[in-house]
Amino acid sequence: MAKNGTMEQFEGRLDSLKDSMRNLVDVGTSKMSDVKDTVVSSSKTGVKRAGSLIKQHPFIAIGIAFGIGFVAMRLFRR
Repeated sequence: MAKNGTMEQFEGRLDSLKDSMRNLVDVGTSKMSDVKDTVVSSSKTGVKRAGSLIKQHPFIAIGIAFGIGFVAMRLFRR
C-alpha cells in the first residue's frame, strides 16, 4: 500500500511534534533541577539562621513551640 502525500505530511508533523515535546521536557527537567538546587541552598541558610536564633533565645523558642503546638492541637481536635 503506497503512502499518499497527506499521510507523509501527517507523519512529518507528528515527528516534529515529538521532537518539540522532547525538547520541552528536557528544558523543564533542567529548570526543575535549578529550582531544586535553589530551594535546598535557601533551606540550609534558613535552618542555620533558625538554629542560631534558638541558641540565642532558648526560652522564647520553647514558648513559641508550645504556642504553635497548643494552637495546632486545638485545631485538630475539632
